[in-house]
Amino acid sequence: MGFCREVLGVEPWQRQREIAGAVAGERRVTVRSCHSSGKTFCAAALAQWFLRCFDPALVITTAPTMRQVKELLWYEIAQHQRRAGLPGTLNAMDLIVSASQRAIGLTTNEPERFAGWHCENIFVIVDEASGVAEPIYEAIEGILTGPNAHLLLIGNPNNPSGTFHQAFTSPLYTKFKIAAEDVPETLLPPGWRLERLQEWGEESPAYQVRVLGEFPPQGSDSLVSLAWVEEAQKRDPAPSGPVEIGVDIAYYGEDESVAYVRQGPAILGAAYWRGNDTQQSAGRVSALAAEYGATIIKVDSIGYGAGTYDRLVEEHGENRLMSIQGVNVGEAALDKEQFFNRRSELYWGLAERFKQGDISIPADDQLLLDQLTQLKFGYTPRGQIKLESKDDLRKRRPSSSRWQSPDRADACMLAYATAGNRWLPWSGLGETRDF
Repeated sequence: MGFCREVLGVEPWQRQREIAGAVAGERRVTVRSCHSSGKTFCAAALAQWFLRCFDPALVITTAPTMRQVKELLWYEIAQHQRRAGLPGTLNAMDLIVSASQRAIGLTTNEPERFAGWHCENIFVIVDEASGVAEPIYEAIEGILTGPNAHLLLIGNPNNPSGTFHQAFTSPLYTKFKIAAEDVPETLLPPGWRLERLQEWGEESPAYQVRVLGEFPPQGSDSLVSLAWVEEAQKRDPAPSGPVEIGVDIAYYGEDESVAYVRQGPAILGAAYWRGNDTQQSAGRVSALAAEYGATIIKVDSIGYGAGTYDRLVEEHGENRLMSIQGVNVGEAALDKEQFFNRRSELYWGLAERFKQGDISIPADDQLLLDQLTQLKFGYTPRGQIKLESKDDLRKRRPSSSRWQSPDRADACMLAYATAGNRWLPWSGLGETRDF
């Protein structure tokens, strides 16, 4: 990768040099990578190289979202451009070196935007390739018809299906895997792998993807896939409807008390605390409700949550604009034929939101991601869907893990819980009602 060293003034590490050599010599290259391996830096450097070493030349880059195209890959392209003082006219997602040498960034919401691009020397880069929809890959195939056409797929292997996953079994692709142990310490600090192992455990999908660079073992008993959660972290929907809070209360100890504020599909805010009694926890929740203008508060009313629920009812019970709802997740499901209990039913509804893309969660809440993707379900002898118990979940967790109880996942589930039919919201403002 002499272009990086001689023109950009940056020395690539070994795996980057190997990937660059493969892109120069092969038509199709695919790279699955752990966290912070420098894969986007490498792709941006290759875009600059191809654009300037061929004439005519066309480089097309894409990723699942505008943010990923503009703020990740094209940020790196711009950094290379400025660092090396390279000629050309650079815009947010467009670089023109000459009338016959151009690079552009396209988002993936409109497959037709990929039609009509042709050049004898064309290079297509797909960043975060696990999240790109199949119609986009079909459109990309239509422009890889020139005599010198190249395709690079890069990303974290967070979806065990689709074109990116299939590329690693296809004879058409030259394949690379980057695990954390391969990455120089300048990119991943010493001890990071051990920290992730202690916190996530070897069976965690997050550990498989972000440390080992492996596709997650998405078993048939996983409730929420890693790909669904990561897509939810990237969404930015417009909030709408009433502001609601879901609260899971822990008493003294290592478990967290958690509250998530949501409006429509979007989580607006959150609070986490340890060590408070139920009265103090009620005060925290009330303050959060005042801050966001919440009109519905849903509290797990079993165990420690019962005291907080009672205190909130005492404080807000006469407020006709505030609804305090106790959620007993251990009681019978509304649909008793399909679900073992209310907890299984409500979590299934939450999983459907993730599956259908009707939810947005904080991008920096990695603990929530880990808890959601660790949830498993099974079936009773009657054929009812039954979520794995917390005790069974704890048995699978490493003792050194940062969490033993899925408190954040429970609070998220409560934030999106609905009374009545599990798919429909209940708007009984001014009433206090148990689920």
